[in-house]
Formats: sequence, C-alpha cells, structure tokens
Amino acid sequence: MEAKRLTGPLFWLHGDESKERLEMYLGKVAESGNGCFTAESRPHTDWLGEGWYRDLDICLQAAKKHDLKMWIFDERVWPSQGVGGKVPARYAAKRLAADAILADGPTPVQAAGHGGERYIATLAGKLNAEGKIESESLIDLHEFIKDGKLSWQAPAGKWQVMKFTHTQAPGLGTSDQLSVDGASRDCTDWFIQTVYQPHFDRFGADFGKTIPGFSMMSRRPRAIGGPSSMPPSRNGILIGKRPMSPTSSASPASPTSPLATSIWTLSRKPGAA
Repeated sequence: MEAKRLTGPLFWLHGDESKERLEMYLGKVAESGNGCFTAESRPHTDWLGEGWYRDLDICLQAAKKHDLKMWIFDERVWPSQGVGGKVPARYAAKRLAADAILADGPTPVQAAGHGGERYIATLAGKLNAEGKIESESLIDLHEFIKDGKLSWQAPAGKWQVMKFTHTQAPGLGTSDQLSVDGASRDCTDWFIQTVYQPHFDRFGADFGKTIPGFSMMSRRPRAIGGPSSMPPSRNGILIGKRPMSPTSSASPASPTSPLATSIWTLSRKPGAA
C-alpha cells in the first residue's frame, strides 16, 4: 500500500465541473489508496485564467483534506514548452544557420549582412592542405564589423569566413506551435514568469508541502533537420524545498527573478559552481 501512495492518476480538469464533483472524485483517488494526482489542464477551457486557478484551489483543499500530493501540469496541451500556443517569436526555439565565403589571402574581405536580431557571430579560419580549418587559426571578426558590414584584411593563405545566424525552429508536434528556447536565459525567464510564477503567487505556501512541484511532459527530440525538430527539453523541476525569495543564492548565469533564482538553485547539482 505504501508504494501505491507514490502513484496517482492524471486528474483532467475541464473547467465546467462543480466544486462538489471535483471533491467527490478526489475522495475516490484517496479511497483507492493513491497518494497523489496530477492536475491536468489539457481539456481545461481557461488555462492560466481565473477559472484554472479556481479549480486548482478546489483540488488543493481536497488534497489537504485527504492527505494527497498535487502535481501541476505545466502546459495546456502535450508536450510541454508550447505555453498553449502563446510563445512569442523572440522567445521561441531557434536553429543555427551558417554560410561561408573563401578568401585567398592576402586580400581584403568585405561583406554586408553581419548584423541584425538573428545575427550571432563571424569567424575566420585558415584552411590546411586538406581543405580543413586549422582550429588554432580561428579569429573572431567582431572588431572588423561596423553597422553590419565586414571589412577585414585576410592574411596570406586560404581562409574561410563563416557567418553564423539563427532561424526559427520548427514547431511542436502536429500543431506546429512555437516552443520555448530552453537554451536562452531570457526565454526561460519569460517561461517561468508566464507559467510558474502565477501559480507560486497564489499557492506559494503549499509548494514543497501539498504541492511537490510541476509535471513536465516532453518527448524525445527528433533529429536536427527533420520535419519537426524539437529544442532541448527543460529539466524536470521540483520547487518549494527552500524559501523562494530575492535573497536566494544563484549562479551569475542564472535567471533574475526570485522564483527563477530559486528554481535555478534547486536544479544545480550539489557543489556546482
């Protein structure tokens, strides 16, 4: 029976159930011997709206009554990272793109297009006799770029000048909705502020107690370049094990909000820098 209490159902919320109906079914969860459940938003008509938080509060109070743990699904539909189709393009997953030109030095190299919101960097590398770039020869050409125009004098030898940019990554699943760029600090912070923070604002005292944390449902990424490539998934997160306050310790590379700071701290390995 103790092992069964570690399991529980996906408790689908539709947004139109009465308080009495939700309480009755959670009573059945406890009666069956389960010790937890996941509040599922996939059919809910008002995810992240007041109707969603109203139903979560009903479930939370019932969970306390029956000594149940309540996990919260962090998405409107499967898989996680789509934020119900509301991810702005600036915060969406990206795909690295690159193009290159050859220069037979010594010769001047001039080119436009080395700037803009999708621009990342420009590098130059010397080619050896086999046509491969010598790693020790790599040069960051940022100091030779002004107003998006590259002007560089290539030294003697054969050089490859490489410009790196990013494009919009394909969407999630069959809906093709944009997904959060989990490799970006700003994008991850936006996700935390949009999805996690409102829950914590309402139920913060119960995180780490009745609410162990959020349930993230992801899937195996498809190969880069495939018809529907997936960005790197965020790690599963447990929150509430320590106070969530602006004074929580964090790495210099961590997100900046109080909740983000605490999540970052909790997700680091012990002793990590």
